[in-house]
Amino acid sequence: MTRVLAIIPLHADPDVNPCLLEPIDGRSTLARSIDFARAVGTLAELKLTVSIACNDPVMSAAAAALGDDLTLPERHAEDLHAALAENLLANEAQTGAQYAWVCTVEPLHPFRPLAIPEAAFEILRDNPGLESVACAEPLRGRIWAGDGAHETIADSFNRDHPLSQKPYRELVGLFTLTRRDVLLGGHRIGEEVGLIAVPNHWTRVETRDATSLEAARLLAPMYQNKTP
Repeated sequence: MTRVLAIIPLHADPDVNPCLLEPIDGRSTLARSIDFARAVGTLAELKLTVSIACNDPVMSAAAAALGDDLTLPERHAEDLHAALAENLLANEAQTGAQYAWVCTVEPLHPFRPLAIPEAAFEILRDNPGLESVACAEPLRGRIWAGDGAHETIADSFNRDHPLSQKPYRELVGLFTLTRRDVLLGGHRIGEEVGLIAVPNHWTRVETRDATSLEAARLLAPMYQNKTP
């Protein structure tokens, strides 16, 4: 049985955090993120702990009210990498057991395909050389160089010349799965990374402010657990 820790990191942010608590079709973004993390525990041969890494008392209280199956060790670290490692060690001290893998579910996304965790665990289990698995979005169009040069460095439509590899944009806030020692070494995903291509547009929705919250509310009735 593989022990897995799912961490939902929450940072004290007076602009963003209130949006995470507002209902979207009856369920807040924070609640939806916790539900998604819990769903990891339905995968076979896994023993899951869902933990909140939070340095905001209001958000900690809101998370605690969403279920007594969550762990909420006190967060002292400010930066994300340190907070994840701190949370991992706190949970191991509490349980007296070591976790093999850690998945990170950042709480901004109200819509996440439920097929993502199963695909990630299969990739990491079947590829011992990988340090982690992350979500990524295939890019479509020309990718330009910086500094205003407008020099084409990639064309994902292959209009001018074929590419050996198509470019992707990371979506690490959506879901990442990382081996324990990589995370404790100060890396959220490491260097040897397997990608899950998530091409649908639901994953771009985030609830960061009043405008994006309203957009999420308008889209929620149409969301039907879209899969990658």
